[in-house]
Amino acid sequence: MRFLAQRRQIRDLREADRFCLEAARRTTDASTRKLLGDLATAEAGQQVRAGSLAATHLDEDARATEDRSAHRQFVLTWVQPGLAGLMDTPFCRAAFQVAPGGALVFAADVLIGSA
Repeated sequence: MRFLAQRRQIRDLREADRFCLEAARRTTDASTRKLLGDLATAEAGQQVRAGSLAATHLDEDARATEDRSAHRQFVLTWVQPGLAGLMDTPFCRAAFQVAPGGALVFAADVLIGSA
């Protein structure tokens, strides 16, 4: 579990880095832009360090466990809500109502045709 927390921290560092770069791009004040640029550079350095520590201290079993956990989290965060939104469309609702009837017709044809 400690390694999962470290992976989340690495992800958070990437998000902080992107946030600082985007904020620096949008700001008009030079001193604020410099401060945000320095923060983004520091965050990028932390990402490199975290990646090297993970490579050094994670064995294959821990890495495999984390990869499975990351995949599961991806599916639960992005894929499942997308499919739920898709299935809530009128087309998909109609398709799911027609599909069982089509399967029954196919099964009846197979049974009657073989008799």
